[in-house]
Amino acid sequence: MPETNLSNIDITSIKGIGAHSAKMLSTLGIKSISDAVYYLPYRYEDRSRLKKIQDLICGENETVSGTIVSAQTIKTPKRGLKIFTLTIRDDTGMFSAKWFN
Repeated sequence: MPETNLSNIDITSIKGIGAHSAKMLSTLGIKSISDAVYYLPYRYEDRSRLKKIQDLICGENETVSGTIVSAQTIKTPKRGLKIFTLTIRDDTGMFSAKWFN
């Protein structure tokens, strides 16, 4: 079986990648299948280390697991901004988080 050089195969040869997607990918420097294979994230977030709510540190990226107490989306009247609020609880405490738009 002959060896194929992935650097020579255009990204549009992948099913579902058309001209528009190829243009978006090219802004990331991805023009060939090889470029896509070796495109790695610039940072890594280890989400395997779960913390209890009482052990969370303000300003740090943390991962928790718990029971969802409530979740709701509201739309502000003037600007139509969507605000999603989630309340989560574990055996050590409870907290709420908000995401905008």
